[in-house]
Amino acid sequence: MNALVTQLLKFRNRQRGVTLLELVLGIAITGIVMTLMVSALFQASANTQYQRGGLGSLDEIRRVLYAVTQDFMTATSTNLVDGAAGVATVTITTTDPSSGATHTTAYARSGNTLNRTYDGAAGVVGRYVTGITFSRAGSVVSVTATSTASGAASAATSTWTVYLRPA
Repeated sequence: MNALVTQLLKFRNRQRGVTLLELVLGIAITGIVMTLMVSALFQASANTQYQRGGLGSLDEIRRVLYAVTQDFMTATSTNLVDGAAGVATVTITTTDPSSGATHTTAYARSGNTLNRTYDGAAGVVGRYVTGITFSRAGSVVSVTATSTASGAASAATSTWTVYLRPA
């Protein structure tokens, strides 16, 4: 055993440095590994952004439809015509039960932004809203919204139904 260790030490002592072939081979292997790592990282990043865009669209629709349906649930009247085709703008009238004051809320899309005007005060309900329609059948109001978030590969669409209060 002692003789084997001695032989290995002699062999190691004779080798002084790294050959050019070993250096080039080491650099090539390192380059291939780094290329694969960067490629995997890029794919993971692109996939995350794709998913984030899709989730952003769904989240935007949820927020928009929640705000709109809240106003319809308290509505005393609306300008939607019963049985007519869907429209892109709507006006909702509500009456405050404690004071009897009447309030007007309007929804309209400007570009990809859905705006809400409440008694003349404008505000933004949602961005990246690429389409919205309001329709009415009796006391049932249907709201369909489409959103394409920034960087999203596809649009998300959802329809919510609200029952108007009896007059």
